[in-house]
Amino acid sequence: MLRTPRLHLRPYTESDRDDYVALFTDPAVMAHVDGALSHAAASALFDELTGRRPRRPRVHTAWAAARADGVLVGHTALLVDKDEPGLELAYILGAPHWGQGYATELATALLAYGHNVLGEPRLIATVDSDHPASRRVLEKVGMRPLREVHETDGSWWYYEHIYPSQPIPQTA
Repeated sequence: MLRTPRLHLRPYTESDRDDYVALFTDPAVMAHVDGALSHAAASALFDELTGRRPRRPRVHTAWAAARADGVLVGHTALLVDKDEPGLELAYILGAPHWGQGYATELATALLAYGHNVLGEPRLIATVDSDHPASRRVLEKVGMRPLREVHETDGSWWYYEHIYPSQPIPQTA
């Protein structure tokens, strides 16, 4: 389990299913990811994370992001990117938790875990070009924009963080 000042990043349990499915089927939440999933698709992804189905090789590690009172505020993961070296950090927050600094805490925790625990020298992130709030979070935690990619279904930025030789502080 990882901790931030206000959140616990922990493995998913069956009691998280409804909140997870609600998060991944919410059009507002998923607007900058790949669009809302169907209930069946979100439930199948949850089954992968809880070991009920084989996990896709792209998912290195995934956690539920919950407050101390148990409320699930979002999802975090480290992913394998087939096109870039290093692990990709990912976080998705439920709409009621936007604008409260949780994304910065999660990004900081993922960077620290990637470097301090996994020994990964480089982490990356991708973000929609039209999502300035998420871009600010990545820049606040020390990631730098590499390049913008334009595709027929939209454009997005690659960000990277290359670690210094000393450990990354684990608090935001």
